[in-house]
Amino acid sequence: MKLLKVIIFIIVLSQIAIGQYRGTPQLSGKGLPYFEARLIKEADTLNSKLIIIFQILNDDLTFVRKDSLFAAEIEVDINVIANNNIVHHKLINAVYKETDFMKTNDRNKKNFFSYTLNIESGDYLVDLTFKDVFTGQKLKRNYEIVIPGFEENELIVNDVLFYDKVEKTSGKIIAVDDPNVIQNFNTSNNIIYANFSTIVQNISMPVYISCKLVDNAGRVGMKYEYEVIQKKKYMEHWIKIDKKNLKNSQYQFILEVTYNVNTYSKKNLLTFFWDVAPGNINDLDEAINQLSYIAPHDSISKMKKLATEEKRAQFKKMWKVLDPDPDTSINELMDEYYKRVNFTNAKFSDGSRRGWRSDRGRIYIKFGPPGEIVYEKMPLGSQPYELWKYYDLNKEFLFIGNGFGGYDLHPNYINQEYE
Repeated sequence: MKLLKVIIFIIVLSQIAIGQYRGTPQLSGKGLPYFEARLIKEADTLNSKLIIIFQILNDDLTFVRKDSLFAAEIEVDINVIANNNIVHHKLINAVYKETDFMKTNDRNKKNFFSYTLNIESGDYLVDLTFKDVFTGQKLKRNYEIVIPGFEENELIVNDVLFYDKVEKTSGKIIAVDDPNVIQNFNTSNNIIYANFSTIVQNISMPVYISCKLVDNAGRVGMKYEYEVIQKKKYMEHWIKIDKKNLKNSQYQFILEVTYNVNTYSKKNLLTFFWDVAPGNINDLDEAINQLSYIAPHDSISKMKKLATEEKRAQFKKMWKVLDPDPDTSINELMDEYYKRVNFTNAKFSDGSRRGWRSDRGRIYIKFGPPGEIVYEKMPLGSQPYELWKYYDLNKEFLFIGNGFGGYDLHPNYINQEYE
């Protein structure tokens, strides 16, 4: 719970270079009950469903001692909104317990739970508020989602989920673990699985499936195509992804499903993290460039001119110097920094620049996720905006849509970045 202050301290004072992503959600140490959430739209021949999957790390919870145990408690407020009216509300409480105090700060311990509701097809806004019961701190998120309906569609493709672990039972593949909510995977695990389902009106017609992984340069790292005539209207699909043939740290998983005259296409960003330093020169050079928010330009320039192995060694050395807790197996500062970098690439990239180079990306990397984001879609002819509020830092940042898919920091808020 101390990493944010460490990062800001280094941004301000560091005179040496440090700095893709070790993996786990992109905030630890802000004193907020940080969480990841994934909204899954799912339909079958009878119902349309909204599934909300939550993930929260032990280190992002506040544990207090209760007798021989340490316990953390959260409260999740769910509001589903349609046409400015709340059509569904649910308040959920969850308690997490540990017997070992060290586990309460474990950044690898992921807590999952999910909530499912049957819902009519349509457009919805979903507001989620996480509250740490012991501190009273809150973190808000909102999401837009379109729920499909079986009757109105010849073809429905449910959202893709990715799993690290599965097993085969009676010829069927069964997930034995929760889905990877943030779609970030350790390179030491060679196999991951993509799971989705298709629903069709007429089972006599073929369904064509195409899956491929494409890197940032447009190179195809994996391609898998097949045709199937479903025995039932609902069919589940599992795609095995062998990471041994993937050389880069980021890929788009592109799924295309064709049925009759209908084509469904969906992209999911997958990232692969390393423990100490990037395994290939392209990732290494990019990781060094991404140090620009916490390292002097001349330090970065000198490192980039080194031969590959010298460059990698210097990269490791600098992060080792800045490791806030050398006694642990993880460099928490490097971990946190590159988690934020990868998150911005996934969320804030546009046609002209990677997310980490954008204004929103820069602020996110420096200060972490805001306590609240106010979104506003403006009338035709005006630009939308986002107002990011950092309550514990007493800062606000206003981003205005630039008309090209990105957002720029309003000039009146630039000083807050350096105050």
